[in-house]
Amino acid sequence: MNAVVQSQDFQQRLFDKIRADIGSLMTDEELKKLVETAMDRMFFTPKEVKNDWGRIERTEAPQLVQIVKELIAPRLQDAPKQWLDEHPDEVKKALDSALMGGLASATLRALDSMLSSQFAQFNLHHSLQNALQAHR
Repeated sequence: MNAVVQSQDFQQRLFDKIRADIGSLMTDEELKKLVETAMDRMFFTPKEVKNDWGRIERTEAPQLVQIVKELIAPRLQDAPKQWLDEHPDEVKKALDSALMGGLASATLRALDSMLSSQFAQFNLHHSLQNALQAHR
């Protein structure tokens, strides 16, 4: 919200500067509308980025959204770490559950692999025996 307050201060300074430079060419109402339009375009309107041929290549978020992202990004990075630090029991429980589930699944896969290869060898051996007996 600090950026919004700074934006209002900037808007007033811009208004004062234009008023001083232009003098009586515009009424205060016209000047206020001009400044409000400029501020709206600068901070609240998405920006269209065009390529070399003048076609819209992409649309970027409004300046205010980009400012808020920059201000909140460090907090968003720190929030998960802080939560993990504050909830060690829940983290341990989740890790134990994931590891045990993974360990059990890995054990079952290993047994299945070992047994299926043994059964495959048995079936191959049995098939060979049947084939040999058929030729006799």
